[in-house]
Amino acid sequence: MSGIFAGIVRGIFLSRPENFSDKMDLFQRICYVFGLLSAGIFFLSTKLYPTESFVHPHYSVASIIVYVISGFLVGFGTQLGSGCTSGHMICGIARLSKRSFVATAIFFTIPVIMAKIGTARMVNEWFSPEKSTNFTEGLQVSFPTAAYLSFLITYTAIVELFYGLVFFLGLSDRIKDGTKAHLDGYFLPFINGFIFGSGLVISGMTSPIKVIGFFDLFGPYFDPSLICVVITAIIPCTIVFQKVIIPRAAYGQKPLVHDQFHLPSPTQIDWKLVVGSAIFGIGYGLIGICPGPFITNIGSLNPIFLIFGVGVVCGMITKEKIPFFN
Repeated sequence: MSGIFAGIVRGIFLSRPENFSDKMDLFQRICYVFGLLSAGIFFLSTKLYPTESFVHPHYSVASIIVYVISGFLVGFGTQLGSGCTSGHMICGIARLSKRSFVATAIFFTIPVIMAKIGTARMVNEWFSPEKSTNFTEGLQVSFPTAAYLSFLITYTAIVELFYGLVFFLGLSDRIKDGTKAHLDGYFLPFINGFIFGSGLVISGMTSPIKVIGFFDLFGPYFDPSLICVVITAIIPCTIVFQKVIIPRAAYGQKPLVHDQFHLPSPTQIDWKLVVGSAIFGIGYGLIGICPGPFITNIGSLNPIFLIFGVGVVCGMITKEKIPFFN
């Protein structure tokens, strides 16, 4: 996700869009990000998703400064370390990448340490309207209402049917290449982004309190529910990468509606990976927001995430402008 967003930043802020090396690549990135944003608008601003665990923070000079600093560290760190939670923790581990195992260990351990020394309570105070706890004390299990469970089942079925249709279109020889090109160039990036964003909302990844609670391992604010997100994201991705994508890419086969597979080539565990992951971990541990949830949360119409985004963009531009880090 950080790579997709950084490509937009480079295309718009660091070079003229008309001089961008691949206009279609830039447009696909924009469509994908717009999909995440649309998911936030659809689920968060319309209150379609029950957001009891998500409350708006208090606005103060201190909190705004911390949000900008956190965003800067996230933007800078993800570019120096070549990835964030989606790239390293989910896709990277699924590819059995040693770089991603190291990066994930670093940017997960640092927020855990930060939560133990006080960030969990700090975030709780900022996000609590009445200065009372929003964290759940101890492990509690709750189940969705019948109506909400029906919505989840229906929405999941729609998603499955949609990708079944894409699979059919990709395999069918009767579908014109132009149709596949439109799917690849315009429609799929947006829909993929929308579905990814909706998953972030439904899983709770867009709630800073839930994320910081997850980092407070076995502490008073520990929220273990995001373990489900980690497991159910990594296992299916591992199967798909190991059984489908990597073997096909090795034989030069193409995806259904694209011209090639794109897999990362670096294998070296260098100082940039280590330092970048650590910087990202600090920014992530401050607020509990990483690149994907940040974009989706803008759809909640809460301006604090735009403030965070200013920091992210500044961090990415700073990394690109300093030759030592490139």
